[in-house]
Amino acid sequence: MEDDLRSGTADAVVVARLDRLARDLVVQETLIQRVGALGCRVFSTCDGENDSLVHDPEDPTRKLMRSFLGALAAYDREITVLRLRQARNAKARQGGYAHGAPPFGWTGSAGKLVRVESEQRALRTMTIMRADGASTRAIAAALTAANHATKRGGIWNSAGVARILARVEQRPVTRAQQRTTRAGH
Repeated sequence: MEDDLRSGTADAVVVARLDRLARDLVVQETLIQRVGALGCRVFSTCDGENDSLVHDPEDPTRKLMRSFLGALAAYDREITVLRLRQARNAKARQGGYAHGAPPFGWTGSAGKLVRVESEQRALRTMTIMRADGASTRAIAAALTAANHATKRGGIWNSAGVARILARVEQRPVTRAQQRTTRAGH
């Protein structure tokens, strides 16, 4: 965005609402100042917000109102994050899986993580090939050639394999999983 404003490709920034520009007050004000320093403006499609976006040193009320609305947006974001965290924690306390989309190799069923055997086979292929020094591009080609499906049924690519392998490397491995992997199951 800033590159487009600086080069003249764009001469303004249009947002649906000011809180879509940023939900953090400091970031919001910094962006508005940076856009203004480039001789450009931020516009909102929301009625009434454009008046507060005009910089007028003779009218500090505009910045006050913008700051107030920005602070409310930041508060709303923090409350939403808090509620989501509390709900995830409550679900986890009840024994359910509450941590986003299940990783490759797993699916959610009745609030629990359940192994997807076809994906587990693809995971084993990935980890074995990687341990043997294969590139993520070679692994993606091998998975495609072996007709291993991706999570969403797309085509395997290097970036997708790298993301999955990074998650696998971050996850602690239990002794039972080590035995299963070594035995080739």
